[in-house]
Amino acid sequence: MNKLVLVSVTLAIGAGSAVAADLPIKAPPTAVVFSWTGLYVGAHVGGVWTRAQQSLFVDPNIGNYIGSINAGAISAAGTFAQNRTGIEGGIQFGYNVQADFFLAGVEADIAFLEGKTPTRVTAIFPPGTGLTGQLFSLTNSIDTTWLATLRLRTGITLDHWLLYVTGGLAIRDRKNDFAFSGPGPALAAFNNSRIVTMGTVGAGIEYAFRNGWSIKAEYLYVGRAIFDVVGQITEPGTPVFQQVSLTQEATLHVARLGVNYRFGAP
Repeated sequence: MNKLVLVSVTLAIGAGSAVAADLPIKAPPTAVVFSWTGLYVGAHVGGVWTRAQQSLFVDPNIGNYIGSINAGAISAAGTFAQNRTGIEGGIQFGYNVQADFFLAGVEADIAFLEGKTPTRVTAIFPPGTGLTGQLFSLTNSIDTTWLATLRLRTGITLDHWLLYVTGGLAIRDRKNDFAFSGPGPALAAFNNSRIVTMGTVGAGIEYAFRNGWSIKAEYLYVGRAIFDVVGQITEPGTPVFQQVSLTQEATLHVARLGVNYRFGAP
């Protein structure tokens, strides 16, 4: 009897083992690996700091309005640093490729900047000339309305964090309006508008949330651009004139916050 029970138990265990062996084994769930690779679009807003140095030169040898002493006084009054602070906002798009912890990509953006910043200077002509003690004034405004860049980005990724440096090409518009008013009918009013190209470099940090959204903070330095314009001080209705040259050198500093959406992200 005991032998019969033992044989039955043994057969039952063997049958159970065989059935268990035939059952499929479930694989552990595969972890989703986060990647920055893909196309993205976004928007940004920030601040812009313009640092400009203006140099005015009234040529005493070209014209018959004033002599060298007064020409020097006007030149000195029109030579100064002109700084501007404003806001900017725009859109961007780009593409990233991630390999292990390294990322490389390209980004293009355009931002719109707030308007003019006029500077007005009032001074007097020095002693020793026929205009001694009389007032004259200079007004100059700088207007940059948009800034576009095309840049490479490269950096390292720490899971959902991205630390990067960036550099490339910057394009912006620039308009100068200059005016002079002096004793009697003497005046000058001229302007210059152009599109200029320069280099830009910067750095940033970006954090990715779920569903493709990320936020970033970025700084850009936009390199020096030189602007030249030539005009004349005149007395309307007379042959009196004096040639004036205006030169400005300006750089931009941009700090911005932005949001991106990456297509195809898990």
